[in-house]
Amino acid sequence: MKGTEKTRNSKKRFLQYYIHAAGNISLACANANLSRQHTYTWLKDDEAFRKAKERIDRDILRFAASKLLVKAKQNDIKALAVLMKRAEKRTKNHSNC
Repeated sequence: MKGTEKTRNSKKRFLQYYIHAAGNISLACANANLSRQHTYTWLKDDEAFRKAKERIDRDILRFAASKLLVKAKQNDIKALAVLMKRAEKRTKNHSNC
C-alpha cells in the first residue's frame, strides 16, 4: 500500500475495522478515527488498498450467501424469497448479454 508508515498503518487499521463492520465504511471510519474522505481518496489513488477492500467485500458477500443458504435449507421463507430474487436478477442480467 502507498503512503508513509503512518498512512499504511491507518489503511490497515481501517481494513480491520471494515471487516468487523461488515463492509460499512462509515462505521469503519468512525472506529478507526478516520474521515470518509481519506478513505475514498485512498480507494481512488491506491490500487493495493482498493483491491484489499474489494477482497473483503467479496468475502463478506460469500459469508452472507452461505448463511442465507443455511436459512433457506431450514425452510426460512424470507431466505428463500431473497434467493429467488437473486436468481431472477442473475437470469435477467444473463439474458441481456
